[in-house]
Amino acid sequence: MRVVYLDIDSLRPDHLGCYGYRRPTTPHIDRLAEQGVRFTRCYTSDSPCMPSRAALFSACFGIRNGIVTHGPRAQLLQAPGPSLPLLLRNAGLRTCTVSSFGRHPSPWFLVGWDEVADPTGWGFQGVPAWASAERAIAWLRRHATEDFFLHVHMWDPHGWRNAPDGCLQAVTADPGAVPPQWPTAEQVSAHQGMSAWHSARSAGMTDRAAVERMYDGYDAQVRYADHHVGLILKCLHDLGILDDTLVILSADHGQEFGEHGVYFEHWSVYEGTSRVPLIIRYPRAIAQGETDGGLAYQLDVTATVAEAFGLAIPAAWDSRSLWPRLHAPAAADGGRPYLVCGHGLYTAQRAVVQGRWKLIRTLNPGHWELPPVQLFDLTVDPWEQHDLGGERADVVQALSGLLNDWEYTHPSPGGVDPMRVNATLGPQGIMGPAARRMREATDGPSRTLRLATEERKPEVDFSAAAGWWA
Repeated sequence: MRVVYLDIDSLRPDHLGCYGYRRPTTPHIDRLAEQGVRFTRCYTSDSPCMPSRAALFSACFGIRNGIVTHGPRAQLLQAPGPSLPLLLRNAGLRTCTVSSFGRHPSPWFLVGWDEVADPTGWGFQGVPAWASAERAIAWLRRHATEDFFLHVHMWDPHGWRNAPDGCLQAVTADPGAVPPQWPTAEQVSAHQGMSAWHSARSAGMTDRAAVERMYDGYDAQVRYADHHVGLILKCLHDLGILDDTLVILSADHGQEFGEHGVYFEHWSVYEGTSRVPLIIRYPRAIAQGETDGGLAYQLDVTATVAEAFGLAIPAAWDSRSLWPRLHAPAAADGGRPYLVCGHGLYTAQRAVVQGRWKLIRTLNPGHWELPPVQLFDLTVDPWEQHDLGGERADVVQALSGLLNDWEYTHPSPGGVDPMRVNATLGPQGIMGPAARRMREATDGPSRTLRLATEERKPEVDFSAAAGWWA
């Protein structure tokens, strides 16, 4: 068995063609979905980057592994069971991560791998997809005949300013394929009075046209990452092992584009941050072209990989294998009965998703004015624009009860909920240097909000990745 996990940073599912986006951002990911199972209601259990990957590789929720935010509080992983790379390595399988994530810094991320291929020469968040793909392809050529788990991390959508012109032109060529309507011109205008980190003024979002340029840049970065996904898939095809390889694609979290007044940042537990894509392809054993509408966590990938290798799933893990659902995808009312998602950077929040409803409990709003409890009907309001907390007290009570029960039944290291600690001390990102940058940003556009280098990435030859699905 071979497994390749494609981990694309800050990737929103609603910017992928296979999830209904009209722009041609993801031709290779779309074909991957046509040949596998696409999950439409997958969420990261903990966000953003460090909590998400801590949960994924430990297979445990942040409340149990101790990591719910960034910075010094995220340096010690206290998971009750083995990490995925350690489990696989102990079983005699070859493991490798192509990622700079250990420089976040997250020392726990480096444990258990046979190899860590960290592309050097860039800041840890600035590694371009071509460098990751180049190292992944070289590794695959060396180990094609072995059983392995390969994790490939691409940062590109995390920043939006430096995709090559060819990618920008590809996603903007059709004038009828317009970016999302939120935030509207009226909302952007109203946001000019906000003073906080990544507010409209500090991010240079002066009008709707600026927002559309932001969307153009993000979509171009997605297209750039997709091209390099295609190169990796073509390598597997050319090596003759594509159909013998379980290919999984997901993200650590999404990105928010001003829907709630914060631009190009993952700052909350709203859908833009917490919902992620999940696509799994293995044509020799699972359904093809199917859609699973049931609730799932991104960390459920971990138990799925363990089962694919025929390993016993550790009892201490919170991850549940999706393997049965790959043969019989769940309907909208299937999957997990509900999800609890946490967010600990800039704010301290938890949310409960059940059926059509999403309840958000804010323990610390950071620099923003957020009510303690919000309720949204995701069926009619997927952009979470209309808080129904004051109208549906019955739903608020029911979901609050689920959240209380979940917190009680998931004991934390040392008996202290790390999210409560985060809320009490103040969420990471609103103190120290970050707080200073926030204050500077309130006076207008700030150089501190440069999200990527101004130097354009090299152009790509789209034909180089074509044909792997033939």
